[in-house]
Amino acid sequence: MKKAILVYNPFSGQRILSSKLDNIIARFMAREILLQPYRAYNEKHFRMLSDILKNEDYSRVIISGGDGTINMVVNIMLSCGVNVPIGIIPSGTCNDFARSIGMPANINKCVDIILAEKTLNIDIGLVNGETYFLNTCAGGILVNVSYSTSGELKKNIGSLAYYLKALGEISNTKPFHLKLETENETIELEALMFLILNGRHVGGFNNVAWKADLTDGLMDI
Repeated sequence: MKKAILVYNPFSGQRILSSKLDNIIARFMAREILLQPYRAYNEKHFRMLSDILKNEDYSRVIISGGDGTINMVVNIMLSCGVNVPIGIIPSGTCNDFARSIGMPANINKCVDIILAEKTLNIDIGLVNGETYFLNTCAGGILVNVSYSTSGELKKNIGSLAYYLKALGEISNTKPFHLKLETENETIELEALMFLILNGRHVGGFNNVAWKADLTDGLMDI
């Protein structure tokens, strides 16, 4: 029997994944796949996950949470040399990466796709030679808002929590000097934020980079 691990953040988004666990496990068992749930939401849990992934032989890694949880697990996998397909069950506030790869919001439909083994090879970004990102690398006001918005507020009003927090931060935000060097040119300017996008969606906004393609070998800035 094949083994898979489901890494889930119980506090992501509307916090509904936990109530669906038994059904998800049953569906994997029906396909002769032993699914091990792993609850992860803090630094200690992710350190332990690193050891588990190094020592266990999983055929795939399923991740349920928001963009932060997905990014954390993928970084652990790459640092451990774990090269297996990942499946995404979006359960966060914005789910930008999941939407960029076309995953539905419905949990059962996500499980259908994962069990059908429909895979997509995508680009990933690397920051300072050590940190990977799947969808977005950002700096400035967007990052401050993302980290300072409370989980309870996100649970209650969803992505609107980020927008309300941003409105409160704008008056305190000062521009910073940004230098961008490419193979063809160098650009310097004062900026409030920057975005390097692999996918099209960010911060709950649709098609911010509407031409972005996760498979074209390029990032959109």
